[in-house]
Amino acid sequence: MDGDALATKTQFLESNPATAQMRAVRDKRYVVMTGSELDPGIREIDAIERLAAGLRAK
Repeated sequence: MDGDALATKTQFLESNPATAQMRAVRDKRYVVMTGSELDPGIREIDAIERLAAGLRAK
């Protein structure tokens, strides 16, 4: 589904007046995660580790 594509989501963030001026969006400081990492379950552990690594790197 195109609405789920990373490019679609980042384009929305960067073009929407409500989000475009956020520092993280201006600096393209995105932490990319899969949908399954956001669902309740065992993959949340992977998601937390990926998010922590992304925050440290930025």
